[in-house]
Amino acid sequence: MIVHIPNLRVGYFTFNDPTLLLSLDKNALQQLSNLFQTGASFILESDCGERRITLKVVRSAPPRTQTEDNGNFTFAIDEATASDFVEKLRYMHISDVPCHNYLDPEINETPVEIRVALNEYGPDWIGWTFSY
Repeated sequence: MIVHIPNLRVGYFTFNDPTLLLSLDKNALQQLSNLFQTGASFILESDCGERRITLKVVRSAPPRTQTEDNGNFTFAIDEATASDFVEKLRYMHISDVPCHNYLDPEINETPVEIRVALNEYGPDWIGWTFSY
């Protein structure tokens, strides 16, 4: 199922490593956390510059993996990893200051990190993309 979360913006760029950035506010953060809690598979899609980015999350048995094919990212995560992601998002949600965290499965077959940022970036920062 393709999910649209208002106020969730996607950027792809390099900090120290190639990074897929999910920039959001507290409402969007709660919606993302709820998606991980449900146990259902979901897809987030966004235009990022000239590229279309998709992040597909599916439940699987261990090992947990992250793969990428030309801007199409897939997380195959188990229940324990989903719970870990929810916990990371919960700590962000209770923060009174802008913050971020990383959602990294056990096996990342890509050089790309997934970074979730709460109130750290304005809309003018989102939408850049670099070739990879």
